[in-house]
Amino acid sequence: MSLRPRQPSERGQLDLFQALPGVTAPRDAQDLMAYPFFSLAKSRRVAPIDFRAGDVAIRVEAMPDHGMATIWDADILIWAASQIVNARDAGLCTSRLMAATPYEILTFIGRGVSKRDYQRLKAALD
Repeated sequence: MSLRPRQPSERGQLDLFQALPGVTAPRDAQDLMAYPFFSLAKSRRVAPIDFRAGDVAIRVEAMPDHGMATIWDADILIWAASQIVNARDAGLCTSRLMAATPYEILTFIGRGVSKRDYQRLKAALD
């Protein structure tokens, strides 16, 4: 019996990417809409999205328990994309693991900061 070396898990420890403080210009929503990063439906979706354009192939999958991001989550995705692009433009290393306070996210995306807004943000990130 031969043992193959184990491949590192995709869910292994990731380097932390700290969201940039201060005012960050949001990316154009058109950038985000060019590819299917989320469902345009307002209801829960678990069926994968398969997209192909020339040499580009994208498959967006959902966790069965939560579904994928929807149109209601687009502003959060714009925030995340803006953070990553601005960090890369500044020569900083990025990661799939991001850290920011809920307040930073809510104020950037123009939502309120009531208890209900925090609950909705938590639900969107679950």
